[in-house]
Amino acid sequence: MLKQLMFSFALASGLAGLGAAGAQAGSFTVESLSDAVDANPGDGLCDTDAGAEGEQCTLRAAIQEANASQDPCRITLSAGVHLLSIGGASEDAAASGDLDVIDGAEVTIRGRGEDSVVDAAGLDRIFDVLAGGSLALDRVSLTGGDTPATEAGGGIRNAGTLVVSSSTLSGNSADALASGDGGGIHNTGDLMVSKSALTGNSATTRGGALFHSGEGVAVVSGSVFTSNTAGGELATDGGGSIYNDGGTLEVSKSEFVENTATTSGGAIHNNAGTLEVSKSHFQANSAGRAGGAIESNAGTTQLDKVDMIENETGPNPGNGGGFHQTGDGDVSVIKGRYERNTAAEEGGALWNGTDLMTVVGARISGNTASGDGADQGGGGIFNAGGTLSIEKARIEQNEADGAAGSGGGLFNDGGTLVLVKTRIDANRAVRAGGGIEASSGLTTLEKVSMSDNEAGNSPGNGGAVHITAGSSSIEASKIRGNRAAQEGGGLWNGSGTMTVTRTQVRDNAASGNAADQGGGGLFNAGGTLIVQDGSKISNNQADGVSGSGGGILNDGGQLDVLDSTVDKNTSSRAGGGIEVVGGAEETGATSLERVKLSGNSTGNFPGNGGGLHVTANTAVEISGSSVTKNAASNEGGGLWNSATGTLTVTTTSIKGNQAPTGPDTFNDGGPFTIDGVAQPDDSP
Repeated sequence: MLKQLMFSFALASGLAGLGAAGAQAGSFTVESLSDAVDANPGDGLCDTDAGAEGEQCTLRAAIQEANASQDPCRITLSAGVHLLSIGGASEDAAASGDLDVIDGAEVTIRGRGEDSVVDAAGLDRIFDVLAGGSLALDRVSLTGGDTPATEAGGGIRNAGTLVVSSSTLSGNSADALASGDGGGIHNTGDLMVSKSALTGNSATTRGGALFHSGEGVAVVSGSVFTSNTAGGELATDGGGSIYNDGGTLEVSKSEFVENTATTSGGAIHNNAGTLEVSKSHFQANSAGRAGGAIESNAGTTQLDKVDMIENETGPNPGNGGGFHQTGDGDVSVIKGRYERNTAAEEGGALWNGTDLMTVVGARISGNTASGDGADQGGGGIFNAGGTLSIEKARIEQNEADGAAGSGGGLFNDGGTLVLVKTRIDANRAVRAGGGIEASSGLTTLEKVSMSDNEAGNSPGNGGAVHITAGSSSIEASKIRGNRAAQEGGGLWNGSGTMTVTRTQVRDNAASGNAADQGGGGLFNAGGTLIVQDGSKISNNQADGVSGSGGGILNDGGQLDVLDSTVDKNTSSRAGGGIEVVGGAEETGATSLERVKLSGNSTGNFPGNGGGLHVTANTAVEISGSSVTKNAASNEGGGLWNSATGTLTVTTTSIKGNQAPTGPDTFNDGGPFTIDGVAQPDDSP
């Protein structure tokens, strides 16, 4: 079908120059600007007053002759405003109202660009291409079209084949309350629009510039859509420029600027159809509900090398500042820039529903989501229960700035999030998850770099990653230079299981002031945290007034560190390397196996457990490890055990640590054994 449309366009554009009106069959030149019918349709002459001296060829008369001949017809339009003035809507012979192209007719109209204007002045739509008819427009300006009371298509209604090239449609409207679709064009056939401008068109319901549906194909290339609007109060209405109602729509090398939808899809709304957009630019479009630039309500959407800049959604609910996917349907985002888009609630740039979104090689930068709830945010992307797969992307400088907004870069709300070879840098969230927030579901990071992300003060947990619930896996990644106002400068795990494998967690900071806050590198809040296979936790800080666990803080959960290094971390209070917090009713356990615990240190508040500090009722096992060159400003340069803690150490080297009291170990009275030998009570 696309090849057929291309052939029609080539045929329409490639005909030779024309002579005077009626000089040859199927070729007419329209010089008259008036609106009058042909005197004798079918006689081969475009003449509104047969027998008078000189022929009077109007646009209406030329189309009537084309309809009557049923042969390909070429019409050349003179400069000036060709004003339609013969009333009579819903008539299908071009005798009144709009200009009808009937079944079997093949009409090409070529004008002189902006100088050749057809103005319906609100009388009716301008052209109506019936099923089986064909119309090609080249260098023509259409304005003032308006739909009859219960019909659609303000400028053109097409049920046949329509080719629009190097033309302008402006100021047309589909304002019928019953079917206000397609302010510029309403298409149920085959359509090609190329190198054209559609501006200032409006529809009361769907498709301010263009409405496409049915089994036909609509192709848009090299065109500009500006300041078009679509009303409609339903979530399935909208499409400020284009509405694709279950059809196939291909858009390439086009621009969409300052288009508006009352509800969904400021520029485009894909309603259960197939939408392919490539090498196109969307800027400053807006939607009241969702999809500031594009809304996809199910169906299939592919965005290839698309730029979405400064688009926005309003507050009802306000999701997907750039793109919003509702319900089932696959979405593919390939390369492109998604920058400075805003959503009132969730997904500053992209919002995925319950199905699959794949993002490859795109840049998601400087976007904002402003939802106030703890389960809202996702400054860059929000995944609402579906599967979000991201590879080789850059997600940076995005923000969840609502009162308790979470996931500055990404928010995974109960879905599956997979990131591979992606950079997540300098994102910020007010509440938690400066880089990534997962309320539940499954989150997987592989070969991901996360730097300079930040969680603010409400409460301020998980500078890079915050997992409220669900499972997470972080493999062969780099978590560096992130910051949390309270807990987990790098990573924060809640009630689920987090597995960290072959990963660097370094130069992160957590600034919580309480004794049970901190975890400069990692914080485990009652769940299961596994750090393994060559991971390195280095140079992290718990720098709050009584911050603990410079490298890791395990707060009442299960911590397993295997074949990894915890070194050069610092804390203000205790546990320069690792802090283990228990309690009267808590049975959190920590296991270190083949771990290098080295060069960690504590400050002066009070400054205990340079390498590891055990608080209250909990159990810690250390085996096959080394505890060296750690320092505490007060007690237990290497290891410190509480009065109620249980610390069991086997086949481990403990040496070269420093502290005023107990340079290598300090036992405040709880069970503490080294290779089966009970350690004395060092408490005063």
